[in-house]
Amino acid sequence: LARVGGILVNFNFALAVCLMLKQTMTIIRQSYYIRLMIPVDEHIDAHRYVGTALCLSALLHSFGHAIQFATHPGGNED
Repeated sequence: LARVGGILVNFNFALAVCLMLKQTMTIIRQSYYIRLMIPVDEHIDAHRYVGTALCLSALLHSFGHAIQFATHPGGNED
């Protein structure tokens, strides 16, 4: 669970950086289907979606570590 959350955190940070690149924005605007998923013309909405996904994946990552610590209090002895 923590690993999935960590992967999602990395993906969302990369997506946040890519949304700031001018050529990437141009490519997304030219593709109809990607433009349906990522509202690049509404910058506030795009940043809100990425920020919300980043926050939720960070919570998932932290929750996974909390579960791992609760089930293995002495460390990773597997």
